[in-house]
Amino acid sequence: MMAGTCHICGKPAFRTCLLCSKPACKQHLDDKGFACMNCNPNKKGPNRSEGPGKPGGVMG
Repeated sequence: MMAGTCHICGKPAFRTCLLCSKPACKQHLDDKGFACMNCNPNKKGPNRSEGPGKPGGVMG
């Protein structure tokens, strides 16, 4: 598996934001690893992504 480069900080990124499709490191993804900080600036707040089918998150 090749690492990409986080579009926020430039560190190695092994995941991709499901909303903007850009690579992001673990630090810049929400707690569930679905949305990056740019797509979900309140990643630690009540609007963080809870994933598919979960009400209240950015995906539900």
